[in-house]
Amino acid sequence: MLKVYHRLWSEESQNDEVLRKQIESRQIWGHPRRNIHSGGDPCVKAFAGELPPEAKGGVEFKTDIPPRLGCHPDIPDWVYDPPDVDYCPGKNKDDCDCVFIEVTITKYKYSDQEMVAL
Repeated sequence: MLKVYHRLWSEESQNDEVLRKQIESRQIWGHPRRNIHSGGDPCVKAFAGELPPEAKGGVEFKTDIPPRLGCHPDIPDWVYDPPDVDYCPGKNKDDCDCVFIEVTITKYKYSDQEMVAL
């Protein structure tokens, strides 16, 4: 059974341009965490459950790829784990490495617009 996850709108990592690319590719990407204690490995980060209707924006998705073992159940993440979680190396010094998962997008909302259910 596919579980439902979501990512909330943010200026840096989940803005309208990123959302457009996610809808087109049916992929969710993740970069290294910015937290100093988290290490430098890229990971896809999300929240468990549906995209809240009051959210400024974001994306809701389903995937059959299980999150990393040991992560918090309400804040799942996915790290490089072939073949399910794939890796895309950076192309230059300004383009950091990322991982991505294939997803089915079920809802999305561009910033301050109406929610769209698929």
